[in-house]
Amino acid sequence: MKRFLSVIFILLFFWTTVYAQDDFSTKFGEVSRNDFELKQNPNYKDAPAVVMDDLGKVQFFADEEGVTIIYNRRTKIRIFTDAGKSYAKVEIPYTINNDISEMVYDVEAIAFNHEGGKIVKTKLKPKDIHTKKLSDTRFVTEFVIPDVKEGSVVEYRYTWKTNSLYDLPSWNFQWTIPVVYSDYQVRMIPFFRYNWELQGSKQLDYDNTYIDHTVKRDYEGSEFYDYVHDFAMSNIPAYTDTTFVPSVSNYLMRVNFQLSKEFYPNGGSVDVITTWNKLMEKLLKDDNFGKYLKKSVKLSAKLINEGKLKKEPLEERFNTVMDYMKDHFKWNGDLSRTASKKPEKLISDKTGNSADINLMTVSMLRAVGIDASPVLISTRNHGIIRGNYPYLPFFNNVIVLAKINGKQVLSDATAPNCLNNRIPVRCINDKGLVVDNSKIDWVLLNKMPLSTTETKNEVVFQDDELKVKVEKEATEYDAVKYRNSNLGTSEVLSKKLESENYKLNESTVSVQNQRKDPYKLNYSFETPKEVNNDKISISPFFNEIGKTNMFTETERSFPVDLVYPNKMKFVTTITVPDGYVLDSLQKPLDINNDLYELNYSAIQTGNKLIISLKYSFNWPVYPAFDYLKLKSFFARVIEKGNEKIVLTKQKGNL
Repeated sequence: MKRFLSVIFILLFFWTTVYAQDDFSTKFGEVSRNDFELKQNPNYKDAPAVVMDDLGKVQFFADEEGVTIIYNRRTKIRIFTDAGKSYAKVEIPYTINNDISEMVYDVEAIAFNHEGGKIVKTKLKPKDIHTKKLSDTRFVTEFVIPDVKEGSVVEYRYTWKTNSLYDLPSWNFQWTIPVVYSDYQVRMIPFFRYNWELQGSKQLDYDNTYIDHTVKRDYEGSEFYDYVHDFAMSNIPAYTDTTFVPSVSNYLMRVNFQLSKEFYPNGGSVDVITTWNKLMEKLLKDDNFGKYLKKSVKLSAKLINEGKLKKEPLEERFNTVMDYMKDHFKWNGDLSRTASKKPEKLISDKTGNSADINLMTVSMLRAVGIDASPVLISTRNHGIIRGNYPYLPFFNNVIVLAKINGKQVLSDATAPNCLNNRIPVRCINDKGLVVDNSKIDWVLLNKMPLSTTETKNEVVFQDDELKVKVEKEATEYDAVKYRNSNLGTSEVLSKKLESENYKLNESTVSVQNQRKDPYKLNYSFETPKEVNNDKISISPFFNEIGKTNMFTETERSFPVDLVYPNKMKFVTTITVPDGYVLDSLQKPLDINNDLYELNYSAIQTGNKLIISLKYSFNWPVYPAFDYLKLKSFFARVIEKGNEKIVLTKQKGNL
């Protein structure tokens, strides 16, 4: 028999006065004079755009096919600057897999411009609405509202539908631009219960719960009225800490929902998830998680020689299994907390989502005698997990935990360019839940070692050119960056160098250690001499340090997440050509403290100049109050990294 859901909200906040929406037109496709008179003001000075109204509505519908959630959204934005035009680009993600069927439809959008004393409308054409496939199960509907200018008002609306009762959409009151008014109405049917949580704010401006007696509905002989909850906030400041955060959603003012209980039409009820233990039990009984693991262990003999491998040391067994999985199975780009296919199908297809591959990896490790468990995690862009709130949708991925010689080792078979005892950067996010029969256990994901890159340049003069020989060595996540970027290929490297007016000597390119550290990259390039009168200027680090400070914000409210500690070292040796002398040596610099280090030196020995620059960020995450120190520090790095060496032709050689 079909089951109903009921909603019981715990009222945590009190009612206050909200913004009067009458100031703006509330009918889609119409604007008022007030819409165009909205100006930048002290509340949102220098904002590129402002959200005037953001209105969301959720309704539950039930029929013989089951329960469906329909979500409607209407948003109106005033564009102030050229940068604000980016808010006319809209992306709406959705999912289609074995269990979830979602779709986006009824998309409309209009740009309003005040021209020649009248309002000109430009509507989005259906042909300009596109669907993009992100992976086997993830899609996005996207469009760009046409004819948007500085001063435009843009408006759009759409409908999103899902059959997943776990996917009651969260609502972001806060954007990266100011919001004048935001309202979210959720209309539930009996009898589903959802808990809700307000994030980023102590209270709402408006919070009202009531039963709507105006419309009576019926399902399988049971009559009911909608249970309505209205949330609203006004004059919401922009979220400004948009860089160096794992996910902006961690900090936005928003409301999140969790399905907690289901009621049956004929009486009785069932708790969906009330504790971490029950969540664990549910997973271990799931066909696409716990049962998948058990079945995979039995199939592992088809893949590797278990008997022979069990005689090897644990570390060798671990690396053999990880190498096998990375070499023989390809990740399809889908992050998932559950498998999408049967183990036999994965073995035949050789491709699958993150859970398909990593659950199989756990099973293979167990088969060769290694204590291994799956770990449920939330990736960096998916948000953090709240440990006191057992909620399955917090998680979107599975990785591997193995115990090797008394140590816990985290791994991920979907990341072939990572070391076997490392997880990819996307997974470095607070903590993960170890799925094990015996107890509830959490493992930290952000204890990462120092990553290093060392670049050695040898520079000689030949006719009108500088010839530069480069040797790079990188470790840990710096090495992964090079592997992932394919910088060791002549095509990619040549394109990068050409942007700096350097010409690659393709025959000199060589790469070592695509699977182990240190990653090594060697190559040579030529570039014209920079000559002014009798002086030659050289940028000794060849623009590798950059000229723009990566810390761009004027202030900071939240921690600065650099993911992992990092050390960079550049050493350039210049052979001074005959007839030239060094103008002067740059001043050395030495900064060394608990937060960061910077060392610069330039020395001359005979006809050799050796210029060295080293800098490091010692912590993976810094508190917000250190932000301006980091900004000032990196400004010094850029300054020293771009100082030029000047050689002057001796008068006797004119």
